[in-house]
Amino acid sequence: MKKELLVPIFLSAILPVFSQLYISNGEVLSTTGNVIFSVREDSLKNDGVVFLNAGQIYVSGHLVNGGTINASTSNITFDGSNLQKVKSNGTTYHDLTVNNVGVGVELQDNASMNGELTFLSGILNTTSANALTLSPSANVVGEANGKYVKGALETIQNVDGTTPISFSGMGVIIDAAGQNLGDVTISRKAGLNELNYSYFYGNAATGNKTIDRVWDIHAQNTPITPVSLTLSWLSDDNNGVNLASSQTIYHPTNGLTNWLGASLPFLNNTSLSTNINTNHFSKWSVADNIDGALATVNLAFSARLNGAKQTIIEWSTEKEINCAYYILERSLDNNHFEFFSQVAGNGTTDVPHSYRDLDKNPALGFTYYRLKQVDLDGAFHYSPIVNVFLENDFAPIISIFPNPSNGHFSLELSPNLTRKRLTVTDAIGREIMRMKIEETSFDMELKVAAGVYFLNFSTDDGIISKKIVIQE
Repeated sequence: MKKELLVPIFLSAILPVFSQLYISNGEVLSTTGNVIFSVREDSLKNDGVVFLNAGQIYVSGHLVNGGTINASTSNITFDGSNLQKVKSNGTTYHDLTVNNVGVGVELQDNASMNGELTFLSGILNTTSANALTLSPSANVVGEANGKYVKGALETIQNVDGTTPISFSGMGVIIDAAGQNLGDVTISRKAGLNELNYSYFYGNAATGNKTIDRVWDIHAQNTPITPVSLTLSWLSDDNNGVNLASSQTIYHPTNGLTNWLGASLPFLNNTSLSTNINTNHFSKWSVADNIDGALATVNLAFSARLNGAKQTIIEWSTEKEINCAYYILERSLDNNHFEFFSQVAGNGTTDVPHSYRDLDKNPALGFTYYRLKQVDLDGAFHYSPIVNVFLENDFAPIISIFPNPSNGHFSLELSPNLTRKRLTVTDAIGREIMRMKIEETSFDMELKVAAGVYFLNFSTDDGIISKKIVIQE
């Protein structure tokens, strides 16, 4: 016969302290209200059914579940002074608090939660055999050196591109810049110092290794244009990596060696974070020795006008790793790039190579170029953007005054510019505003920060750009 144990609420009091609480098969433990009880010294063992409701449970020993736990909105705090082992048996927890002043809490099987994981003291160790999975609504608070998740921490969130998404507790921020990536799954493995699990060697012979934290990222929809990926970690996981020479790298899914480097990021040694723009999701980490086996292709990319007003585009590499081919792309607005040409790469080689292409008809004003390197596995990376500026002696007349100004400009234009488009971009090509030119004489006021901007006039022959300066 099923036996039911009912734990009622006591106001402003902790209910009886148990040295061990055991719910046997066929028994039901049900808390009512915001009840608080504590299991000291030994363990909370359940082979029956437990309904925690909104209770707060303090456990200083082990938690062993062989039955069913309905966590509801409860909080379980692990506050022991020795190793605490937790067997969940499929339980989805709500809130968990780690306040272990000893060696921490160890998961004996996979666990999941949909509330808040709070660190006050101590480590939550999943080991390399298990993982803690966070629901999209879950949150991690208080991770710091000496108190964080060691092992695998996993989550999934929808990234529709409307706003940057911070994957709580993962050390990952993705800004998809308007692209719908769908469900993005991240598995973070950290802190266990286990080769080929929480860190990797690109080349064990030369000692190139990553920090003791690896992010495995997969998107439901592959991004078409690069998205912003920010990674951060704790100094506990530095793993002896020389951060002064680090770069962000990824490694494809076809093996554990030959890590391929992405474009060099800004690495913040103080906050232990880095940011990179990428189209490729796979395993990511941070490594030392950018000139060793983990290095990206060292690329020099440039564009210049010759005497015939043609653009000479050149690039050179010191080495190439799994490089299938290069695609040269061209843009008139530094925003929408189109295919221009394709050049074969050289696979994997340590021999320097030089490449050259020619644009016989660059537009009036600015023409922008970028290089897309495509790897043998289909991954690709973009170079920095370069540009040339072509002036035409017979270009329409454009008069802008005063320049510099405080943001108020008067424009005098030749009649062949009426009914044309005018766009305003900042120094790196981001569009500030656009308008249709209706008059040959008009005033324009720009309420933007002080700096250099460009007025881009659409003509029958291309784009003419004029630099303006706004002063404070």
